[in-house]
Amino acid sequence: MLFKRYPKINYTFQDDKTIEVVDIFRKISISQSTLTNFNFFDTIIVSNGDTPEQVSRNLYDSEQFSPFILMTNQIINPNRDWATEFTTFNTELSNTYSGTALFTYKMQNAKVNDIVVKTDSIGRNLVTSVWGRVEEDYDKVLRKTLVKQISGTFAENDYFIILRKDGNKFQLVSDTPGGRLVRVESELSLPYKFYDQYGNTINPYRIVNRSTQTLTDLVADSDTEITTNLPYTDTTTLYNTVLFLYITSSAILSGAKIKVVSINDFENKRNEKNQTVKVPKRSFINTLFTLYDQSLLLDRVDRSTFVDVKV
Repeated sequence: MLFKRYPKINYTFQDDKTIEVVDIFRKISISQSTLTNFNFFDTIIVSNGDTPEQVSRNLYDSEQFSPFILMTNQIINPNRDWATEFTTFNTELSNTYSGTALFTYKMQNAKVNDIVVKTDSIGRNLVTSVWGRVEEDYDKVLRKTLVKQISGTFAENDYFIILRKDGNKFQLVSDTPGGRLVRVESELSLPYKFYDQYGNTINPYRIVNRSTQTLTDLVADSDTEITTNLPYTDTTTLYNTVLFLYITSSAILSGAKIKVVSINDFENKRNEKNQTVKVPKRSFINTLFTLYDQSLLLDRVDRSTFVDVKV
């Protein structure tokens, strides 16, 4: 609807052919001083499934003002930043984060499209009914291998080997198992971030004093392997880190008042936040529309301007 109101310009292509086109690169924004003026805007809670067009129709009896609702909330991509109906949102979430994370103490050499296959502890007998395709290179930060297209079920204490395609066949990345699985987690349940009791983000390599169940200022080296039963002052192992406590589901994590916010928690919170929407007041919408039209016609080199209401 709004593009029909945009001015036209002459655009010359590489073959020197010039045609008249709509100047879609003009950018009109509402100034912060106007956005923060409560005289012009209200806040509403969007019902599940309501689109910007439906909200516009409900508020102003017309869908033509929906772009101004997006503009007021500084939303460029409504497919991501507009609240989605709960059931639809969670279905999309499950489809997006459909992998399974395999945690091991031992660092892995897994790369995208490798195949992870369950085996015995010495790598001699493959369990070909349990395998998965590696979705992304090994995550060194969280010490996990993310697999999708899974056949069968991986479980804690399973061993696995990694196969990599070489021409028309797969070769062993290593002759020995890639390590014992110490945790198997759905991708949606993976940590988005770790937080302390004050809401501060925590580095997963921060060290915890197990005796007092408190965070220390020490940080372990992310390149080290995990060796157990070492004092918390030793930063050459991951044994006393937030990450290790998470991987092993240790109660010390909650004892130290460390909160794990999962991807699922974060995404649902973001969608819930998106349901609170700022909208132009009905008495202001026509004025905003007029100011927008006037701004479109301004002759500016950068073709970018603000709708700014002075009061």
